[in-house]
Amino acid sequence: MIKLKYEWLETSKSQLKFLTMMALALVLTACSNDENDQAKKAIESAAKPAVEQVEKVKTVTPTEEKRKSTPESETSTDSTTVLNEPTKETQGEVKEAKTTEASATSSKPQTHIIKGVVTQFRPLVTFAKPGDTIIWEGMNGHDTVSMKGMIPEGAKPWKSKLGETFSLTVDKEGAYLFKCEPHASLGMMGAIIVNNADNLESIKAGVDASGEPKGMVKRVIRHVEKELKKEK
Repeated sequence: MIKLKYEWLETSKSQLKFLTMMALALVLTACSNDENDQAKKAIESAAKPAVEQVEKVKTVTPTEEKRKSTPESETSTDSTTVLNEPTKETQGEVKEAKTTEASATSSKPQTHIIKGVVTQFRPLVTFAKPGDTIIWEGMNGHDTVSMKGMIPEGAKPWKSKLGETFSLTVDKEGAYLFKCEPHASLGMMGAIIVNNADNLESIKAGVDASGEPKGMVKRVIRHVEKELKKEK
């Protein structure tokens, strides 16, 4: 279509000029020498607007015509798509950055909250990593006390004041069992698992000689074993 348009314009210009010259020749032949100049000027004056109109039509290349016919928004969208399309290298870098960030976040010490609710600790079992901090909140009428022989070897035992918001940093791996001393007989006990529970079997073996309410201690141990299975 574009090519036909240009050919038609060029043909129109040529035909108009040819007809103008033919008319001029005929008039000049028919007129006297004195009238030649006047006739020539009259014909040129009459034909001039048509010739100028054709001359004003600018030649447009196919590429330019295509650009004009293409919406600006479409061109802009295509360019943006090409520029923003991620390469395999970029995707790899993003994935690596996310992995590094997640690793850095998981390696930072975390804080875990245990709340005293009526005569229970929630959650009953808390999972942590060495260096993490455990905070007991909502301890009105309660305390937190480590149970003798039921914490990892080398870990420091603890005992908070009644009603105190207490914090503890755990650094030894293994299972920690604790209780609220005033409500231990009601089952207000809990456990902290730091990385693993390798000392759980020794805790089981010492339940009878611990002097703690056996049924309640065994209940906590069952919860620990159940939660460990979920973690696997």
